Amino acid sequence: PGVRENGGQYTHAATWFVIALAEMGRTDEAYRCFSMLNPVNHASDEKAAEHYRVEPYVVAADIYAGEGKGGRG
Repeated sequence: PGVRENGGQYTHAATWFVIALAEMGRTDEAYRCFSMLNPVNHASDEKAAEHYRVEPYVVAADIYAGEGKGGRG
């Protein structure tokens, strides 16, 4: 696991994946994946917001996965 496109979540491509699921009629999966990307869900309380470290009203370009940084925007 790493940061940015090197092992983290690359949000731009993940968003395309959600769109593809929805267009294929796999709406439950699309909603589940969308919920994982939704920045509001990364800052549902103060502790989560402090960990996410970016504004909860915008979508981060990347979500880190590296040691000690997992889940940060």
